[in-house]
Amino acid sequence: IETAQPSSTISLGFFNFGNQAENDDTTSKPPPSSPTQTIAKKLPNAPRGVPTLYQWRQNRNGSISGFIAGSKSFKEGESITTSPITSSAIERTVVQTKSGSRYYLAPKGEKIASPAAAKQPQRTVKKAPPKVKSQPTKPLQKQAKTTAKATAPRGVPSLVKWKRNGDSSITGFISGSPRFKEGEKITTSPITRGKIGSGEVVKTGSGSSYFLV
Repeated sequence: IETAQPSSTISLGFFNFGNQAENDDTTSKPPPSSPTQTIAKKLPNAPRGVPTLYQWRQNRNGSISGFIAGSKSFKEGESITTSPITSSAIERTVVQTKSGSRYYLAPKGEKIASPAAAKQPQRTVKKAPPKVKSQPTKPLQKQAKTTAKATAPRGVPSLVKWKRNGDSSITGFISGSPRFKEGEKITTSPITRGKIGSGEVVKTGSGSSYFLV
C-alpha cells in the first residue's frame, strides 16, 4: 500500500472570489448635488412690459400677494395673488411663476400711486404776477369855460347857429326872447362882456344878454 502524499490547498482568494460583496459595501457613492438657485439681478425700475407688484408679501405656497400696476390683464391698483414663483422673492427683482408670468417686485416701503393721480398730467405752477401798487388818479382838469353852462339862465334868450362878426357882434337865430319871434334871425350889437363861445352868456354894450348855444 502506497502512502498518499498530502495535496496542496488552493486559496480561492487568489482568484478574488468571495470579496465582491465586501467591495460593494465599502464603495462610497458621491451624494447627489442639489440644484443651485440663481440670484436675480436687482433693477432700479421694472423692465418694459413687466407689471409691478407693490406692498407685496410671499405666501407659504410660494405665491405672492400685492397690488399690481402696469398690467394689461388687471386694473391699476388691483389686489392679486400670483401662482407660486420659481425663484426667491427679492425686492427690485423680476420673478417668474410656474405658468410663465413675470412680475417686478417693488421696494417694500414703496406704495402704488392712486389711479386717478397717475392719469392726471402734471401741472406746472405758474407764479402770480407781482402786484402793482395803484397810483391815485389825478382829478381831471376842469374843462374850458365853454362848457361851464349847459343851459341858458332864466330870462336870458338863446342864440343858435350863431356866428361872430368882425365888429364883435353876433348873428344867429333867437329863442326865448319876449322881443323877437321864436327862431327869428337877428344880429346883436357888439359884445362888450363875456367870452364869445358855446355855453357862454355874453352881454352887449346896450345891456342885452344872450346865451350862446
